[in-house]
Amino acid sequence: FGGKINLTREQQKKLEELYFEIQQYSLRREADLAVADAELRRLMSNDRVDLVAVRAKVKEIEAIQSEATMKNIETALQAISALTHEQHLKVMLLVRDLIEQKMPPPQTAPQG
Repeated sequence: FGGKINLTREQQKKLEELYFEIQQYSLRREADLAVADAELRRLMSNDRVDLVAVRAKVKEIEAIQSEATMKNIETALQAISALTHEQHLKVMLLVRDLIEQKMPPPQTAPQG
């Protein structure tokens, strides 16, 4: 989008920094989730399932997922704050266009 919204060098640098940071963060959280998931499967495969331990592990997984969602929201807001209002509007329109291009056209029900 950079060329389409006329980013300054400073803005481009800031957005690249944010992108790199969220990529690192996401990879770490994905690894944390994979480990927690494996631990949950192990708990569930025991002859006698410890419901307290399972509940705690599910809460841990939910916490990781919640934290990741909030981090993504915070990063998006930081990215938006690096843009001018006009640039932000252009990005919103570009994203909308991308979404519309990826969505299949609606199918009409056969009449009869």
